[in-house]
Amino acid sequence: MAPRPPANPDSDPVRVSVLITSYQHERYVARALEGVLEQGDAVSFEILVGDDTSTDGSRSIIAEYARARPDRIRTFFPESNLGLDGDDHWTSPAKLARQVRYMDAHPECSMSFHNVVWRHEDGSRPPVPYNSPEQAPTVTMHDLLGANPVASCAALFRREAIHPLPGWLFEQPWERTSTRRPVHSAARRPRTARPEGPETPACRGTLDRR
Repeated sequence: MAPRPPANPDSDPVRVSVLITSYQHERYVARALEGVLEQGDAVSFEILVGDDTSTDGSRSIIAEYARARPDRIRTFFPESNLGLDGDDHWTSPAKLARQVRYMDAHPECSMSFHNVVWRHEDGSRPPVPYNSPEQAPTVTMHDLLGANPVASCAALFRREAIHPLPGWLFEQPWERTSTRRPVHSAARRPRTARPEGPETPACRGTLDRR
């Protein structure tokens, strides 16, 4: 990896911040970083990656990537364990561009997401999709409180939906969101859905590498 100079924030404003967390993920963190770096230049983005005091080689791998790509990567290395985790990676180099394009076309949408595949590293079980074919294309607050169909590595949401976080969030035994906008899933091959009530229909699907 050849180092690149830091980007000029005035000429290259960041549109998307990608969050990656790691704990004891020496075997996974490089692939997670590569999956984001493969997004190219279609969307201006930064990678905010934190390692939660790993004792394996996770932190040194992250630091190496940060030295090579200071234009993209910012690191957060806490001195004490905060309970972070994450071993997902992206497989579509067009993921960000597709979701940003969808969000730009649907300003009423606070978050978009897509289906993902669960894979068992030891091959003990066949890969399975996170969302079933029956997954509704539009997800509301009521739906999220009942069951969360959004995989953590699939979500792209607007900053205004989470910043600032409401005070009551930290007093609850589960995570919540304060937005009232519908949550949509983005598709590679869109199909029209019949709107229910005032909500705008959306599409869903799996992002592949093509």
